[in-house]
Amino acid sequence: MKKILSILAAISLSATPTLSVVACGNGDNGYSKLRDLTDENIVLFFDEVGKDFSYEGDFVFLKDAEKIGTANSYNLISNLFIKKINELMSKKFKTKEKNYMGGVFFDEKIEDLKPLEEYHFTGYAKFVNLETRKVITIKGLNFTFKQTNDISVKDINEKILKDYLGYSNNYTSNNDESLTWSLLDEFRLEEPIKNGEKDKVRDELDIALNDDYYKTNIYKEYEYKVVVSDVERYETGLKYENQKFARVNASFTFSNLREAKTIETSFVMSTRMVYSN
Repeated sequence: MKKILSILAAISLSATPTLSVVACGNGDNGYSKLRDLTDENIVLFFDEVGKDFSYEGDFVFLKDAEKIGTANSYNLISNLFIKKINELMSKKFKTKEKNYMGGVFFDEKIEDLKPLEEYHFTGYAKFVNLETRKVITIKGLNFTFKQTNDISVKDINEKILKDYLGYSNNYTSNNDESLTWSLLDEFRLEEPIKNGEKDKVRDELDIALNDDYYKTNIYKEYEYKVVVSDVERYETGLKYENQKFARVNASFTFSNLREAKTIETSFVMSTRMVYSN
């Protein structure tokens, strides 16, 4: 994670002739009765649920794979816990309003995690209000993690690969909750998205997503090749010129397996990240 905070403006409402807009429906099922997600309610959430978060269940670490980047375990665990926080928040607040981005950051290095072992981390979370640009920082968080599936290379299947892509950078989120968007660092795409240059956005994303900068490959078996097939401008309702959002359809092919596997995905991306201090 980079050590700066650089969240600027959000999406323009101008329509484009060639890059279509994805509409965002919330549905209901009791959603309308939830409290609004606001700066004050984010702080209140941690007052209500506390600052201790735990995960015990299936995950993607392998016991016998060829390690190529153990430090990337940090991103996997960070995305796991922002998903966990989002899941808990969605039971209390309206998390589909697309007005916040968030990230979890740890005080410790996170490297070479193994199945069946329990780990403890401390850290903090940041939430950026996309309307006001205000940053809400929640310090003093505690995290406990234990992977319960004792998996090896021979156990890799489509579910494990989908989970890996989801925890890598929310590449399988396929939902409208902004805390689980895929956060990229691609300012250069903001103008093409605004101008509806669909082919240019797709081609540039093809290059970007295949760069090691975005890959959290921890094992040779998890290396992949990305092909972006389609991009649609994603509407949030925020009246800002710079930061842009898009729905991306892509395929991720894993070739370093006994039998190559391709995972088709759809996810919402932002052209800017949430950075730590």
